[in-house]
Amino acid sequence: MTEERDRRYSDRYRFPDSRVFCREKINLGIFSQYSDPFPLNDLTKSGLCFETDKQLSYGDKVHMKIEIPGQHKIQVIGQIRWFREKGGRPPYKVGVQFLPFGTIKGYNSFSAREKLERVIPAPPASQQDDEILQ
Repeated sequence: MTEERDRRYSDRYRFPDSRVFCREKINLGIFSQYSDPFPLNDLTKSGLCFETDKQLSYGDKVHMKIEIPGQHKIQVIGQIRWFREKGGRPPYKVGVQFLPFGTIKGYNSFSAREKLERVIPAPPASQQDDEILQ
């Protein structure tokens, strides 16, 4: 049995009862309506994992609204990095990497990054130093 390697550079955070609403590109420049809510598995500063009943594909671009109880809604754009069948309901698990944050069209807004930074704890100073050295 092979061990699956975790390729994340930042810690995962779980927020009970959090949800993700997702909409995907269906045609040139046209996006679907937001989906019903799906459970948010975990969140990092660079992406998230959620469960869905929609079959998505690697590389798909998705717009998402993240709802974390007691926090403001966070709207972000990401790209599907992996997609797996997990069985049960909902039947799929999806990993999404956030697009860059900035002022360029199609990027995530700086306000979305600020909201993420409010809910994701900063790493200890020693870990920040390690990240700078890498």
